Amino acid sequence: MEGTTEERRGVALVRAMRALHMSNGTLAEMVGVSVHTVTMWRSTGRLPSAFYLAPLASAMVWSDAELGAYVRGGAQ
Repeated sequence: MEGTTEERRGVALVRAMRALHMSNGTLAEMVGVSVHTVTMWRSTGRLPSAFYLAPLASAMVWSDAELGAYVRGGAQ
């Protein structure tokens, strides 16, 4: 996947959410953040703070390897 780390990270989250048929609101509720925060993660590829990485991985049903790829901005 081409693009910056942030672009790849944003695309990875969008794809994972689509695969799970998950809305921004659903993910926000599961992780404990605002819908605006989820929108920012998706649109800018901004990395969630360390506090939210485990809940995000749990919501996305990501393995440690998949979470690591997301953090690095790689493909899922």
